[in-house]
Amino acid sequence: MPPAQTVIKEIVKEDGLTPPGWHADRFEGMIERELKIAERERDISKREEQVNRREHDASRRESWIMEQLMVLGNEGPQAVEEEYVYEPVGKRKAKVPPPTPRRSEL
Repeated sequence: MPPAQTVIKEIVKEDGLTPPGWHADRFEGMIERELKIAERERDISKREEQVNRREHDASRRESWIMEQLMVLGNEGPQAVEEEYVYEPVGKRKAKVPPPTPRRSEL
């Protein structure tokens, strides 16, 4: 017959292991850090979403412009002439008077 085994259990309360209130401060700090990180990640994802939206809009505009250029290129040459005539209104006075003729030129 084998010898009887003895099992010894030590019962210790958690209060005796750590100073009171130690867990609360540490957990609150960890939770605050996690909340800040989550908020930063949300801000970053919003910014990325805005950039993607702008890029998508820009690519749509670019494709529309390319389609319009293709349509214009397939239509053949068109002659569009516009004439603009600018006529001065009244005679302006010169800011600097013309030079007086020299005696040798007279």
